[in-house]
Amino acid sequence: MIDFVYGTLQDKGIDYVVIDVHGLGYKVFIPARLIADLPAEGKDIKLHSHYVVKEDLAELYGFLSKMDRDIFRHLITVSGVGAKLGIKILTGLACQEIIQAIINKDIDSLTKVNGLG
Repeated sequence: MIDFVYGTLQDKGIDYVVIDVHGLGYKVFIPARLIADLPAEGKDIKLHSHYVVKEDLAELYGFLSKMDRDIFRHLITVSGVGAKLGIKILTGLACQEIIQAIINKDIDSLTKVNGLG
């Protein structure tokens, strides 16, 4: 398990970053809403991570807080919610909004996320 990635932010995409860790570039998928909260390219960054390995791919997902990562890990245990949809949910809703929607059984808030029906 890769618990976190710490290194130099090399590149920002719409839903990913590339972090240089001693000359090895890690592409880490992140919730798009986090892009604005990231440091500038060339600065150090630490992301709490979740590593997904399937027979045909290996992907790394990153989060600025452990809480975001923990919510993501809970989301992907739900039938039909994979890592990509989990990231979309965390892009559309903040952790507290997700928690409140679940506690209040607020289906309308959850289904506002593109791809979640």
